[in-house]
Amino acid sequence: MLQTNRIVVGLTLLLLIGGISACSNEASTKNVEILGAPSPIAYLGVEYSYNFGSSGGENLHNYSLSNHPAWLSLETINNNARLGVIARGVPGITGGRRGLEDVTKNEDVTLALTDNGKYGSFSWDLDVKENTIEIFGPEGYVEGTVPETDEQPVNSTDECAYPDMTVKNITVDGVDYKLFPVLAEVNLLQPSVETVKVRYEFRTSYDENRTEQDGPNKSRARKNHDYIIDYDKDDSENLKFYNALYSPDDAFEPGVVTFEPGVTKCFIRAYVNEDLVAEATETFSIYLGEVIEGIATVGAQKFDAVAIEDNEPIV
Repeated sequence: MLQTNRIVVGLTLLLLIGGISACSNEASTKNVEILGAPSPIAYLGVEYSYNFGSSGGENLHNYSLSNHPAWLSLETINNNARLGVIARGVPGITGGRRGLEDVTKNEDVTLALTDNGKYGSFSWDLDVKENTIEIFGPEGYVEGTVPETDEQPVNSTDECAYPDMTVKNITVDGVDYKLFPVLAEVNLLQPSVETVKVRYEFRTSYDENRTEQDGPNKSRARKNHDYIIDYDKDDSENLKFYNALYSPDDAFEPGVVTFEPGVTKCFIRAYVNEDLVAEATETFSIYLGEVIEGIATVGAQKFDAVAIEDNEPIV
């Protein structure tokens, strides 16, 4: 009887050991898996990066990309605490600097994982879009005032510093001007890895063949009278105002908006002349022009109006 019990106990131990061994073998043959949910959108000139995780197998993971755009590549993670790989690149720049040619929808980009005969994969669509620049003028401006500005964080990395906002008193061709600054905001959709520069210009529908009070001219601002062209050095009249306003201590560059890498918000400064004449509200527009540096595109909101509300009572 005792011998029989020993046999039963022995068989039970063998079954337990066999079960543990089976579980161990089952775990070691677990399929490998890629973990993650990368963004389906990338932008020209903007770094795209996603850290994929992985699990399973014997931790001898090998990764490869297929059906991917030329600008995207893999970087290994040197971290024993986490298995995975980074998919990284800059559309339009890395992989041959193809620029606008990289604006396309890449379907079924595939990341493959192998580990000692085991295989796993993950596929996603990756749509590359243009990085757009848009302008937003002030909601309303009262002549003879300096607009309030929000306090900027110290050492802000995503916003341009405000330009000089002091009132300027100048004289051009014997005429005195008291000029008040007004700001328009210019936004870059996503932070670029390279400097982006875009030109701008002021425009008006004012008809110089009519008087200020003649018909539609009543609501149109007149250049170098109601507002100032301070960026055009090729025109002899505008050059006078440029020279009168120029200061070597002013870091603002008239005529160009510059987004340094990482910056997404900058400003355009326009000068409005305070006169003593009672007038209706007059408008001029600020237009974004050519992108002269970097990879970006002027978006749908490429101009906006500045409405000058007069501060003199109309009798």
